Amino acid sequence: MKKLLVLLVGLCFVFCAGNALNAANKDTKTKGKKVKVADKVKKESAKTKSEKKAKMEKKSGKLSKKATSKLKSGEKINVNTASVDELSKLPGVGEATAKKIVEYRKKNGKFKNINDLLKVKGLGEKKVEKLKGHVTY
Repeated sequence: MKKLLVLLVGLCFVFCAGNALNAANKDTKTKGKKVKVADKVKKESAKTKSEKKAKMEKKSGKLSKKATSKLKSGEKINVNTASVDELSKLPGVGEATAKKIVEYRKKNGKFKNINDLLKVKGLGEKKVEKLKGHVTY
């Protein structure tokens, strides 16, 4: 009797474990193709990430087309006269940093050299290094 009970408990354990594994690897049909549940979840999360990114880009679309375009080869921008849109063309400079440059310029006067840009909050050595060759004074 004990042997029969042990055998039944063992079979029940194996059966339950097998069903749990099958449920984890369960295939679902999507447009005639078999796709694992994990793959489906990955695709859905990637889709939501791209949707979120599109929404963020749409919200930040406050700048004109000029501001979002890149600086042309050899083009330089005068940091003492440029608008926020123009400054936003510079590498590593977005709308927020461009506004800070304009505010600093209004408050403290013209920039005399590249090192003066280090005084603007949000512009560190790495960003200012990227600006060399793209700005005039």
